[in-house]
Amino acid sequence: PTKNPDYGIGLFYQWSLTYNESDAQERMDILQSILDLYYPNGVPTDSGVPDVCCLLDPMNVNLVNQEVIVTGGVEPFDISIDTTGNVQTVTVTDFNGCESWFEFLINGDSVLPEDDLNGLRIYPIPASTEINVELLESNNQIKTLQLNSIDGRILKRSIINDSATILDTSTLSEGVYILLIGLADGSLINRKVLILR
Repeated sequence: PTKNPDYGIGLFYQWSLTYNESDAQERMDILQSILDLYYPNGVPTDSGVPDVCCLLDPMNVNLVNQEVIVTGGVEPFDISIDTTGNVQTVTVTDFNGCESWFEFLINGDSVLPEDDLNGLRIYPIPASTEINVELLESNNQIKTLQLNSIDGRILKRSIINDSATILDTSTLSEGVYILLIGLADGSLINRKVLILR
């Protein structure tokens, strides 16, 4: 580290040789002045603010054959299910205290995928090697299918030229994705889809 103090770790090594208590106090004073500037009434408590771990590793929940499947978060999970009318709310809290909830429509004892609503059907749920999309009882047409990661990256895109509305997912890893369905009238529908092997 002493050979070239202007390169990489050498600079910090040289600095550490002369760093002393007055340097540390000077930097602490600078940090305190920043805190005073942005928080004149004192630093707020973190109640109601999501933990950074929750932001870095968000949980996604899906319900498959009455079994709750969680991707992301940190095990073990605390899962609670509440049913009101024909809506089932699944709440999941992970080891870090991060919480996520999702609602699913139910009909009797069987869970209906929300995509059967409004004349749209996506199957199979969960998907494995492909996702099929159908518009039921509609004069509209599907023009594009696009699969995005949860953080918004485009992973697959397909322009529909015929009646086939299938998106290949065989190269994707397991997890939750966002499916964007572009219709001929210009509208865009998005749905969460789960891929399991």
